[in-house]
Amino acid sequence: MNSRNKLIAVCVICAAVALLSVGGVVFAYQKYASTFNNASNGNVSLNSINEGMSYTILDDGTNVYENPDKGSAVLMQTKANETVSFLALAHGGFYKIRVNGVDGYVLCDKVVDKTLATPAPTENPTKVMYIVNANESVTLRKTPDQNGEQITTIPLGTQVEFVKKENDDFSKIKYGGQEGFVMTKYLTEDANIAIQQAGNKNAKPAEPVQHATGSSDVSVKFTMYVFNVQNSIYLRKYAEENSENICTIPWGEPVGYIEDVTNGFYKIKYKGQIGYAKAEYLTSTDPHVYTGGNPIYHISGVQNSVYLRKTPSEPAEYICEIPVGAAVEYLGSYNGYDKVNYNGMVGYVTSAYVR
Repeated sequence: MNSRNKLIAVCVICAAVALLSVGGVVFAYQKYASTFNNASNGNVSLNSINEGMSYTILDDGTNVYENPDKGSAVLMQTKANETVSFLALAHGGFYKIRVNGVDGYVLCDKVVDKTLATPAPTENPTKVMYIVNANESVTLRKTPDQNGEQITTIPLGTQVEFVKKENDDFSKIKYGGQEGFVMTKYLTEDANIAIQQAGNKNAKPAEPVQHATGSSDVSVKFTMYVFNVQNSIYLRKYAEENSENICTIPWGEPVGYIEDVTNGFYKIKYKGQIGYAKAEYLTSTDPHVYTGGNPIYHISGVQNSVYLRKTPSEPAEYICEIPVGAAVEYLGSYNGYDKVNYNGMVGYVTSAYVR
């Protein structure tokens, strides 16, 4: 056989192997993607687990392809920081996305998730204080100095909302819907002192803040799980965005559902503590359960993405990048790495990022 014929034979064999490999991947993906079970809405897939996620384009001039293939037609080019909607997983490291009404395909390493994010900590929960140590009133100023422009005056004994201590002399407060600065020496947390100094023992400060807490019910109805976050959520003291937090609850942890507080929060019980969490971060379906025999986990604890590597070692060649928040099928652990199936591609990811 001459060199040309040998080359042709090798090409034919490679093509056949490639077709078999692709067919196997497609079959395997279809097999496990069709066997997820959700008690409320029947069978779901990795597509539906990731459905609703939004992504941000990383680079200017990112191609949106007609098909999940870099050789296919380019429908458009996107700008950096443009938001796109996830539609479905595609083979070869592509996502099917929608941008400006156009459906197409983009490489997963060209986007970063912007949906799954841990709620920011509350720096200053609502704190009530009272005006004291003045003759009749104090001045609320626009800037934290004695020469600052006057906004209004606040009568002695009045309740205000403390925001933060601005410097050695002034604190930032809210009064009558306006923010400004008063000298810290005119503030106290003791309502009795404010009443006494106001010169009327029968007077009462303004009613304390009424916090949203729902009913007095504390009985657990069923189990829910933390979901739709990168790492954890806060169990809060009250059903309010800025309420102080009791503790954090990691992704995937079970909690006891007590009641819907109707303002976007659920009253829940976690490790003996009762508090409140945003309803959007809780699901009644255990995110770890996979009826096909393997659990489903999510990529978390990283800013953007992780490498799916061919072997469980740091220098190993990587297959693709998996964005934070994406669902993966767990296949086992090896020497600090987890073997996972992502989008039909099997490889290894550092165990710390699979949760």
